[in-house]
Order: sequence, then C-alpha cells, then structure tokens
Amino acid sequence: MITPGDDILASDFAATRYYTISGPDFLPEFNTSVWYNNNSVLFCNDAGSLTAYAIAHLPHGAIVTSIKAYWFRDVAAASGVLQLKRQTVGTGATDTMANADSNSFAGNHSVEDTSISNATIDNTAYNYFMYLLLNPDAASGDVYLRTVVITYTIVVPFP
Repeated sequence: MITPGDDILASDFAATRYYTISGPDFLPEFNTSVWYNNNSVLFCNDAGSLTAYAIAHLPHGAIVTSIKAYWFRDVAAASGVLQLKRQTVGTGATDTMANADSNSFAGNHSVEDTSISNATIDNTAYNYFMYLLLNPDAASGDVYLRTVVITYTIVVPFP
C-alpha cells in the first residue's frame, strides 16, 4: 500500500505484456496462390518463396523486450526469416528492430531475440509490422510459422 510521503518510481508501475500474432494474421505481399493458411500456421503451397506482412499494434510508449517465433522446419535447406520492423510515417523508410529467423533444428522449435533496436514504441512517428519470408527447399510445408509473441513493458498504467 502506498502512503503519503512514500517515494514512488515509474518502475514501480512497470508491467510486462504480450502481443501475439498467429500465422494466419499474415497477408502475402502479392496476390498469389503459393501460400496456405490452415487457421493455425502459414506456409508456402509449393517450392517457391513467400513474403508476407502482419501489422503489430503496440501501445505508444511501450518498450519491446523480445520477439519469439514458433517455427516448424522439415528439411535443412528450408528457411524462414522473421523481422519486427518500423516504418517512418512521413517517408516510408523502414528499419529492422529484431530478428527471429528459423534455425537449423528440424521439427518444432522457437527462436527468440532480446536485442531490440529502437525498442520504445513511438506511434506518432512510426508504424510497426512483422516481415516474413518463407523459403521452402523443395516442397510445400518444409518450413512454416505458427506464432509470434512480442513481449513488451509498459511503465504508465494502461486500462
């Protein structure tokens, strides 16, 4: 309980929150038939690559502490690239804040990035989104994305 005269720091009100983006939340860059969304994952429907994007609606002033991607990878040559990006409102210029690319593990695995560039969200100057590139080796389903979890901290109490 806070009583009169107590020293109160902003960090006393810090809270960790999570923003989840599932595979089906991503939309392909081009109108194409090479992607498949089965309500739980997103993957290429053939051996070609797929570029897709998902909006990340994060609260103004939040501090992003990590992104974690949940992948499935079938063959070693298949790859998946996942990046949290921000886009300048006035110019459209983009830069990468974090990466959680698939790794060399077969089967289900997760990859987390805790080294976030420009971690404080500024919705007055930037839009935020996830960039995804799926590059299966030889067949559909060689690599797919299940879910992305963005972990962030807020210092000002939100409802």
